[in-house]
Amino acid sequence: MDRLTILAVVGIWVNVALAGFIVATNNPSPIAVAPASFPEQFMWAGAGVFALIVLGLYLWTELKSRDFPLLEAD
Repeated sequence: MDRLTILAVVGIWVNVALAGFIVATNNPSPIAVAPASFPEQFMWAGAGVFALIVLGLYLWTELKSRDFPLLEAD
């Protein structure tokens, strides 16, 4: 399997787990760390930082996978 397929499958598992958690707790945002009255600009800044962290981790994983001998292309 290629990395994109694995990333998609893991994303689906996380979404299913979150949906189950929402149903089990009967709360639309069971893992929210900020109240609804939190300023919107901080929510956007947090989303941007989160996206940068995910992108950085993806690029770091890609860089490290080049050294893994089983993933070398012929």
